[in-house]
Amino acid sequence: MSASASVGGPVPQPPPGPAASLPPGSAARALHVELPSQQRRLRHLRNIAARNIVNRNGHQLLDTYFTLHLCNTEKIYKEFYRSEVIKNSLNPTWRSLDFGIMPDRLDTSVSCFVVKIWGGKENIYQLLIEWKVYLDGLKYLGQQIHARNQNEIIFGLNDGYYGAPFEHKGYSNAQKNILLQVDQNCVRNSYDVFSLLR
Repeated sequence: MSASASVGGPVPQPPPGPAASLPPGSAARALHVELPSQQRRLRHLRNIAARNIVNRNGHQLLDTYFTLHLCNTEKIYKEFYRSEVIKNSLNPTWRSLDFGIMPDRLDTSVSCFVVKIWGGKENIYQLLIEWKVYLDGLKYLGQQIHARNQNEIIFGLNDGYYGAPFEHKGYSNAQKNILLQVDQNCVRNSYDVFSLLR
């Protein structure tokens, strides 16, 4: 059997145009589509990773863990979750969150919480990063964790990894830009004149 033939006959060639320059399979289906109505909640959080932690302690590597805290506009509450300690790393990826050890009455429908990353040596830890996270404001990063910036926190959700857009870090009121990108060769009208006349 030749490379261009299959059981059902010849393999059709892609149409000319922008889709021909896309990687194989990308025109057929997008892996991630950002929907304006999509809401991310604490219950969707699977794991947390940090990348390129800036170490101000003088040690080459640190032992690190994170804590999660509920919050409101005025107050950060006591931690409701503490991760395991990752030894000797400035790029820790912690185990998946265990919702079984979280408080019974914890509201997992919240989309805002505080994450604190602690680092140190020999059981002497100090706060390295504190970030009030709005899950709906995070940017999709992909299906794999990629390091981009210093002190970056990456959140593993059901559909991939998310982080702060670089230009929005440090701004809690940053407006979320919504843009849907599609291959124009795959766009079709959902109706025509005759279907409207019915």
